[in-house]
Amino acid sequence: MVGVVNTDIVLEKIDHVISRLANDKSPRWDGFTNEFFKKYLFQLKETFLFLFQKVCSLGHMPQS
Repeated sequence: MVGVVNTDIVLEKIDHVISRLANDKSPRWDGFTNEFFKKYLFQLKETFLFLFQKVCSLGHMPQS
């Protein structure tokens, strides 16, 4: 494992990080832009929270 997260991930932190993403950047490898994440943050943040907490508890990304 590259690093260990030693802090609780909460919805406020997800809001903070996503809101600070720079606009007008090239899409990521999955085709999503930062503007997409900002626009749909309200609908996505619970899913992000679940995923991030799962990664922290498992120590790796869960298989899809």
